[in-house]
Amino acid sequence: SWRETIPALADAGCRVIALDLANFGLSDKSWDRDTSHARQADLVAALLEERGIGAATVVGHSMGANVTAWLAARHPELVERVVLVDAATGPAAQEGGGGPLGSLLGLPNVRRLGEVVLRNLVDEARLADIFRSAYADPARATPDALAGYAAALETSGWDHALLAIVRDGAANELEVPIGDAIRVPALVVWGREDAWIPLAAGEALRDALPGAEWRIIDDAGHLPMEEQPAAFNEILLAWLESTR
Repeated sequence: SWRETIPALADAGCRVIALDLANFGLSDKSWDRDTSHARQADLVAALLEERGIGAATVVGHSMGANVTAWLAARHPELVERVVLVDAATGPAAQEGGGGPLGSLLGLPNVRRLGEVVLRNLVDEARLADIFRSAYADPARATPDALAGYAAALETSGWDHALLAIVRDGAANELEVPIGDAIRVPALVVWGREDAWIPLAAGEALRDALPGAEWRIIDDAGHLPMEEQPAAFNEILLAWLESTR
């Protein structure tokens, strides 16, 4: 997701760390791992502490923005600034809680049924269709980009991991208003044509974070850093410089 952003940050002299959260990307997959956003935030905190980083600017996209908010709430000493991109957090965002299905997945028979359904319904072609819907222009979803996202399907236990994410989803809503969780300089960036989390959700998030910078990227959907990398990087680097 950040392949166009990391080089620009590195060229500007930033130290950049990117990670796959628990049960995501190419990380090890496990049904038994707690994948709630609170625990994901603790994982990020442990990484920062392991690398000897006293405080960081944390950039979170979509679900990662909610993990960023949890990190700011649980480990405020580690968060210097935040950048929230098409964020699945805040007052108008859909948190994606597990609800009744998440509870039912605790039953072994339901979990096994879920594994069978996922194995039969989710393949590279269907995943590609899902990701194309995240773009304002689906033609920008290049084969290389889609292959990068589909690589997760090659990891052992990906179906168990996805079910665990759904199972733990009910615990992801922040315990405090996001304005109380995030008390550091913030930048909110949104793709104007985001069909997954509409612009109105970004406006509500902006309003819930007094003092946050607000930027809209035209001709971009849910993945503005991929669709319009030059515009995204310009916004990000300018804000980082202005808040030094």
